[in-house]
Amino acid sequence: MDQTRIKFCSTFTSDHDLRLLVEQTLVEAGLILDNEDPDFVFASDDMQPEFAGDFYHLPAIILSSGAVYSCLDSSRRVVEEPFSEHDALVVPSSHACHKQIAYIQQEGWLRSRYPDNAVLRIFEVYGPGVPGTINSLLYSNTYAVEHSDQAKNVYLYVDDFKEVLLRFVKVFVEDKVRGIYNVAGKPTDIISIKNLIDLIHQTKYTSKDKPSITVNKGTQFVNMYCAADIDRISAVTGYTPVTSIRKGIFLACNSPASSSWTRT
Repeated sequence: MDQTRIKFCSTFTSDHDLRLLVEQTLVEAGLILDNEDPDFVFASDDMQPEFAGDFYHLPAIILSSGAVYSCLDSSRRVVEEPFSEHDALVVPSSHACHKQIAYIQQEGWLRSRYPDNAVLRIFEVYGPGVPGTINSLLYSNTYAVEHSDQAKNVYLYVDDFKEVLLRFVKVFVEDKVRGIYNVAGKPTDIISIKNLIDLIHQTKYTSKDKPSITVNKGTQFVNMYCAADIDRISAVTGYTPVTSIRKGIFLACNSPASSSWTRT
């Protein structure tokens, strides 16, 4: 990789676990964090930081979220099809979708702030020490399910996430790849919360120490179907996730637990 400087910015807060995971992955790969700005800048060689005002002119990779999508169409009907980068971002209710609206607004603002950009819409990542649904199920005795344990989701194992991230950084710099890309587990691996819990039970727990499930009827809208079309990012990176949900759960169950990713 050449000495092109890359701006990383995100719709997540600076202490968000996924953002910290991205930062750690890039540092471990030899990219250099050369400033302490909350929107971090990496370079592939040891280079002096530029003035903050120059950051807006750098090529930027924007870390966004799969939460920008809704499984409801404009008529508020559930559509069980993988989300595509070409889909319109439908907001089914301005009252119930505060999280979705916030991510859409923040992504749009960052794209206007850094015109030379690519957007990674990241869905749920899991693995040893990565907070989220699966980590909660692995290391808690109870789990609150929003609305329905029949809600379906895809999960991307952390090693697959790191690989696709590093490959994307390479083509972003060397091939000038731009646009919007979903980063998620394979849509064929979609699984309901109920079946996910059953799989974890089979892998980790005995019959007497299975965690209980608490159904929480929250008001925040939760997608009943959340899978992503990943053909676009697979095409530019040459990589498709290789870790099945069953194998990933086995690896997570048999690896040391960690509460979160932290800066070192």
